[in-house]
Amino acid sequence: MTPFSRLGEDGVHVADAEGVRSVSTFAFIHGAGDVGCYWHLVERDLRSHGHVTVAPDLPVEDDQAGLGDYAEVVVDAIGGRSDAAVVAQSFGGYVAPLVAERVNARLIVLVAGMVPAPRESAEEMFATTAWQPTALEDNSTRAVFYHDVPSDLADEALRRGGRRQSETTGKQPWPLDRWPAAPTRAIMESGKKRGRLGGSRRVG
Repeated sequence: MTPFSRLGEDGVHVADAEGVRSVSTFAFIHGAGDVGCYWHLVERDLRSHGHVTVAPDLPVEDDQAGLGDYAEVVVDAIGGRSDAAVVAQSFGGYVAPLVAERVNARLIVLVAGMVPAPRESAEEMFATTAWQPTALEDNSTRAVFYHDVPSDLADEALRRGGRRQSETTGKQPWPLDRWPAAPTRAIMESGKKRGRLGGSRRVG
């Protein structure tokens, strides 16, 4: 069984009744202060199997941009393609449901994603869940986020990332009254990574 057939079981259609593979669209959403190119390796693999991927940079430095503006950037990148799977990391969990609602996504995938309650801001979520980062001897970005990443990839990520994240969206209440109806899957960090980043809230 290939990784792509496993995705099919989770709701992403990769083959019709005759076994002919059809193309799926994957929309990737980065976290706070990040960039879309963080997804480049998984994009490469998906594209090699004929799928369409988009991973736009969100306007994270723009103090006038809200969650709806972030979502609109992703919706525009999807460009009217149908049956998209929306994949989000970290703070992207606040954006993915908004995108899913607008494009009628067939699947939401959260990669260590934040899960907001209705009308809850990210700042409120941290307070409600009493989240605290694990105390580490080395609190550098490399040690916390890239300790298990090959050095060349870590160097590239550090070079491309580090954008200023506006406080606007962290203070903005999540605008939905409920989680979208699209099936949702969560990929959680484990071991040392989970200890470094802390836990996550359940979906549903």
